[in-house]
Amino acid sequence: MKILGQPVVLSIAAALLLLLAISHPLAWLQARDVNPRGQRQPDPSSRYVAMLSGSEPLRKALAGHEVIGYATQSEIDVRTDGGGQVFYYLAQYALAPVLVELESSGEAVTQERDLVLAVFPQAEQLREYLAQNTRSVVVSLNANIALTRAREP
Repeated sequence: MKILGQPVVLSIAAALLLLLAISHPLAWLQARDVNPRGQRQPDPSSRYVAMLSGSEPLRKALAGHEVIGYATQSEIDVRTDGGGQVFYYLAQYALAPVLVELESSGEAVTQERDLVLAVFPQAEQLREYLAQNTRSVVVSLNANIALTRAREP
């Protein structure tokens, strides 16, 4: 049997290839990252680095500081790979030449650094961190990321 002069098998194969091309995960991911005007949106890592490195209030607050702390809810072990490490390393990159030193491991937080960059997955976690560690926000970058300072007693 032929459809439009082509064997049925070739027509079915062509239709399947077209279906696979349309539904391929890479095509879906690329389409997801394109805004309505057709421009590609940056990936989350690029947005995070741009937020940290492009914040003028953050740069002003960091002026004169060589080392700041870094606090997060995630367990970070710099000897292994993991999801929490990505934001820590990106913060080091974005805030250079300021050194970002790991302040917390889970819930244990040291109060050694005057300024601490607090990066949490949820805004509630940032609020809990501020309350439990008597810190106040110096520069808020978004609802769950802020540069913090120890409160005066």
